Amino acid sequence: MALLRINILFTIFLSHSAAFAQEAQPLRIGVVASLSGFASTYGTAVLEGVELAAGELAGKSPAVKLVIEDDGSETKGVVTAYKKLRSADRIEALIGGSWWVNSIVRSTAHDRIPFISCETLLEKTTELAPNYFLLQGDLRNWMRAHEPEIHRVGYKRGTILRFSSGFGVTLEEEMRAMFSVPGREFLGAIEYNDI
Repeated sequence: MALLRINILFTIFLSHSAAFAQEAQPLRIGVVASLSGFASTYGTAVLEGVELAAGELAGKSPAVKLVIEDDGSETKGVVTAYKKLRSADRIEALIGGSWWVNSIVRSTAHDRIPFISCETLLEKTTELAPNYFLLQGDLRNWMRAHEPEIHRVGYKRGTILRFSSGFGVTLEEEMRAMFSVPGREFLGAIEYNDI
């Protein structure tokens, strides 16, 4: 989260440095996050980082006002939340903590809204734009981080509940590799949408 906070502050100051000198109004920063639904742990963690960064800016000029929207962990939810933040709340920058940020990258670029998010990458599906600042990660490394525990406990069989997305494919491939070695067995993947 420290890197996310640094990137948030960098983006805010870099994108709005000219406006800082001229405006006395608070800088309105939208946060669209998965605060309910299956991805709520992720969205909540991002929101906590954003609130921590905003707290560090308290009392400084210009003031920062966070406007928070929950996307319910749904693609249509993030689109609806962004439209509200942009038109009704008139945000000047956006922070994403949503599983579905790819669905709004082009809209934020069209609207020229500085946008930052903390995302894992799958090169085939990651949207990029000049206004989009991305703190990147690789899901395969997340899976590899569990290898010492798998070895310590002695797990012999593994399966994965996977989302029907590029990220799900990446996680399945890494889990398959981890459990396709002598002494282990990969039992397959269960699609999240099948449950």
